Amino acid sequence: MARPDRKDDIVHASEAQTLGFRLRRQRLAWRSAESVEAVVAGTGGIQAQVAAASRLALWARVAGLSPGAVDASLEETRTLVKVWAMRGTVHLLPAKDLPCYVAVLQRPFALHEKRWLAESGLDLDDCQRLFDKVDSLLDVPMTRQELGASIRATLGDQYAGLVEHSWGGMLKRACLEGRICFGPQRGQQVTFVRTRDWLGGFRPAPREDSLDWLLERYLKGYAPATLGDFAYWSGLPVAAVRPALDRLADRVVAVDVLGAQSLVLREDVPDLLRDGVADLLLDGTAPPVNVLPNFDPYLLGHRDKRLLVDEHHYKKVFRVAGWVSQVVLAGGRVFGTWEAALRKGCLRMTVSLFDLPATGVIERIEEETQAMARFLGVGEARVTCQR
Repeated sequence: MARPDRKDDIVHASEAQTLGFRLRRQRLAWRSAESVEAVVAGTGGIQAQVAAASRLALWARVAGLSPGAVDASLEETRTLVKVWAMRGTVHLLPAKDLPCYVAVLQRPFALHEKRWLAESGLDLDDCQRLFDKVDSLLDVPMTRQELGASIRATLGDQYAGLVEHSWGGMLKRACLEGRICFGPQRGQQVTFVRTRDWLGGFRPAPREDSLDWLLERYLKGYAPATLGDFAYWSGLPVAAVRPALDRLADRVVAVDVLGAQSLVLREDVPDLLRDGVADLLLDGTAPPVNVLPNFDPYLLGHRDKRLLVDEHHYKKVFRVAGWVSQVVLAGGRVFGTWEAALRKGCLRMTVSLFDLPATGVIERIEEETQAMARFLGVGEARVTCQR
């Protein structure tokens, strides 16, 4: 079969078809009847350094999601697991898939942490000494502060500082290697546990197979996309992921979107070439409207954001220090940002619109805000839209 870079094998897709495909694959065209775990798998993972935002990302995608469903999946059935993953950030992942994620992600981030250790005057033997100590302590779930205090008492301040680091420190490294994961929440504090204990045994999968699997999963949820987009999403170097594309070459097709060449799985071409967002119109007029939280996966899958948001509004969405705003989508494009506050039992949402709304959009924003209020256990919701 033709390689994805051959001109006679290029598929042409419109902007509307591209956005429609991504909305369907991200479970944003309509809420899915699938399980929480299946929806997390479909997105490739839900970013979760802000726990409330990860729950709202799933609320936006899962039909009839109950307020406690995510916690139950994390702590009771343990079909989800919370770990540092893509881009070195905290994610919710399907627990059954963790061996593949660890196989792919541990090596590049280990090299980064090795440089960080050297700057601290430590080496890999010191790192192993710290890992062994953490492992010996986790007979019960422990917070970062508890681990730091125990390590300080035995190994000293330098080692304790490596686990007390607010951005994860060596706990992130241990997590990326599959040694530990997040455990049960303790009030406002997170705890850590041994992965092998929490998930009933754990062993990373073969790396090459796992990289191919992760690229395929990514294209399932985010195509059309480039290899550079996959590298951006995963946090891996382009050179490290290129072999996976070579191995999947017969299953991947080049797709032209507005003159730019991307990739899509061959089996997904029929779904891509549907009528785009036109077949998603509600009552024949209003495009699908989504009220999405900070760091929603839909916004994090591509390096080039031009299909998502107009260039002159870019900095309102993708802000300093990597912060990603809460947004309103209309037809798959960012239409505005939102802020909300709870006052006297009422969820008061202010939406800052980028453009004049199409027919039915304001009504859909109000409906989604009411639905969010119900999910949050709030009796009333009010929306103010402004430009």
